[in-house]
Amino acid sequence: MRKPVRIALRIVGGLVGLILLVVLTASVVSGMRLRKHYDVTGKAVPVPSDSASLARGKALAALYGCSGCHTSTLAGQQMIDAFPFAKLASSNLTRGEGGIGGQYSDADWDRAVRHGVRWDGTPLFIMPAHVFNRMSDDDELHALFTYLHQVPNQRTAGA
Repeated sequence: MRKPVRIALRIVGGLVGLILLVVLTASVVSGMRLRKHYDVTGKAVPVPSDSASLARGKALAALYGCSGCHTSTLAGQQMIDAFPFAKLASSNLTRGEGGIGGQYSDADWDRAVRHGVRWDGTPLFIMPAHVFNRMSDDDELHALFTYLHQVPNQRTAGA
């Protein structure tokens, strides 16, 4: 009976060690990726102010899923709060308290939306820029930026 117990303990110990190794490796690799710097020049996109562009921008924000992560008001939300494993919140995109809308230039918005890169060159975590990088300047991106500029000020949800 002693030998099967020792074998079982070695197997369990090996599995625990393997899990710890995988978690440590994932942590190091993700940390390296989040600290990486990208030199991406955003384009200054002219933003129309007509009501048709505003309505189209709001529809595009819903269609492309902006309101899924950032809420329908674009005020952001706590998406995952599972300490110690993960804590993930989406940004407040409005010009309200805690929002980045008033801080971002049009070139910053272009860099963030199309390339998933912050104004300082660091990557945005889980920003699906691959969905947005093929947006047309004349139609989709102009309309989306019109909406982002006009969305009412909001506080971050839960703040």
